[in-house]
Amino acid sequence: MTDERRSWVATSETPDPELDLSFTLGDPRVTDAEIDQLCELARSGTAEAVPDRPFTVNRVAGIRGFAPVVVEEPPGRYRLDHDIAAFAGRVLENQRSRRREDRTRQALLAALASLPADYLRVLEELCAPPRPLESAVRGVEVDDPGTFASAVNTAARTHGISEPVMEASASTVRAAVPPDHLVGAVLHQLSRKAEQLELNQLAGFLATLGPDETALLRHLAGSEIADEAALRRLDPTGDHINEQARRSGLADRIGLPALLSRDDWNQWSLPANVRARLRDLWKPPRA
Repeated sequence: MTDERRSWVATSETPDPELDLSFTLGDPRVTDAEIDQLCELARSGTAEAVPDRPFTVNRVAGIRGFAPVVVEEPPGRYRLDHDIAAFAGRVLENQRSRRREDRTRQALLAALASLPADYLRVLEELCAPPRPLESAVRGVEVDDPGTFASAVNTAARTHGISEPVMEASASTVRAAVPPDHLVGAVLHQLSRKAEQLELNQLAGFLATLGPDETALLRHLAGSEIADEAALRRLDPTGDHINEQARRSGLADRIGLPALLSRDDWNQWSLPANVRARLRDLWKPPRA
């Protein structure tokens, strides 16, 4: 490309080059192996080894309008752009640490999914809000702490986590220090369960509606109807949708006085979170 790229020096256009580099390195197209290679390059300054393939981070930087992160100079010898040399190592290590934590969280989520429901209930109690970290360190009493901790740790090891995540005393199990990863995984699991419950409730509500009510909701969720006459015909069904939502208790469960409301143009509208849930429900199945 012939257009001039922005340098990594702080300017009014690029006020925070460290943040810009972090976003660039965080692109999923930049692999963990390349991050490791770039960390080594930041430590050593230059490297003579020719990479197996072009640096993906340079392509991502180019897409974002920045100069290449890795420069070949002279031919066959590679270094980081001089403008990022002062802070690249710090940003790269942060990115590597963040990716390591993401892998740990995903492994813990997989481990949680393999545990029986009664174990999950104990873990949810162990990591309960409003102070989940304190709760996890304090622990919770169970009938057989040793067996419980062993089962959770075995599930974690099965998914690649070598360090124990649970420890047991005479009558108590607690998260091994530091408990952040376990607490984060359990809270994420609870969040997913809550979202699924909301989807199930919304799906049950949709099953009570007729085709006109469903058509209006699909329109409000993003499948726009261009036919003005059709929209006028469907408009009165909004009141029926609200009445059904009130009778079924759906409006109360999602904390709204009514599912639909009128906007400044007197058109029906949906809250953003309900619109997103409907899109999830009506998302076409993956091939």
